[in-house]
Amino acid sequence: MKKHIIDLVKDSIAKHSMISAGDRILAGLSGGADSVCLLSILDHLKNALGVELSAAYIDHGFRPDETTAEIEFCSKLCSERNIAFSTTKINAKVYAESEGLNKQEAARDLRYKALEEIAAQNGANKIALAHNANDQAETLLMHLVRGSGPLGLSGIPPIRGLIIRPLIETQRSEIEEYLSKEGLHYVTDSSNLKNDYLRNNFQEDLDVPPGAIITKEKSENAIYSGEGNYLFSLKFKSNFSLTDGQAIFLFLFYLIKIFIFKYLYMKNSLSHSRILRLSTIFF
Repeated sequence: MKKHIIDLVKDSIAKHSMISAGDRILAGLSGGADSVCLLSILDHLKNALGVELSAAYIDHGFRPDETTAEIEFCSKLCSERNIAFSTTKINAKVYAESEGLNKQEAARDLRYKALEEIAAQNGANKIALAHNANDQAETLLMHLVRGSGPLGLSGIPPIRGLIIRPLIETQRSEIEEYLSKEGLHYVTDSSNLKNDYLRNNFQEDLDVPPGAIITKEKSENAIYSGEGNYLFSLKFKSNFSLTDGQAIFLFLFYLIKIFIFKYLYMKNSLSHSRILRLSTIFF
């Protein structure tokens, strides 16, 4: 029987020791589907977990015509649930130019700093972000195609410092199903509809199939780097368990295959979508 998404998130929280009773959690809230889902589930669980919940919206300065409506949406959502809400503005464009970063890297750096500042002001000791399993897969593939070294193979960690990601083992399709069943509305960031950014290009071209790389199944074989960084989990077409040696062998086999695909991609022999389809043939 299929587990409810709330139970799946509870499993992820327990598995990665994300939350303890007495924690004060600040949830990053953009108004998008993922963050609305995260806020709703944490609000549902806060009493059982024994935590306090607040939320914050970060205005990156990219879409002045949209942010006012998004802030109003988020403020209303939190008000309806008696959740303390904060907002602040950052200037990612100026920071990107001064630090030699692209806009998305600059936005991420400033967003994390802003959330940490709000958390400190609110007395929060955890910051919950809404990255999900599909984001994990996209991140890994982006790193591989861009030519990242061994550290680039690490994906999005479930927990790092103050940051926790309760949805990291939840598929986007499950998030959308939950929002639909609960009658929860959300806003769509217009930049997500464009292919100006590498991640959007991957989302559009790859059409990542659920469970292709990331899995939340109990029989998962999670791969970690030598420094303990979370990499990813392989999901096989048949259910069986692996010994450590078999898992390492399959991981190395997977890496060799990826590097071959990467070489072909650099030679313009394969498209993004073709790489993903071929990479899932044996898994």
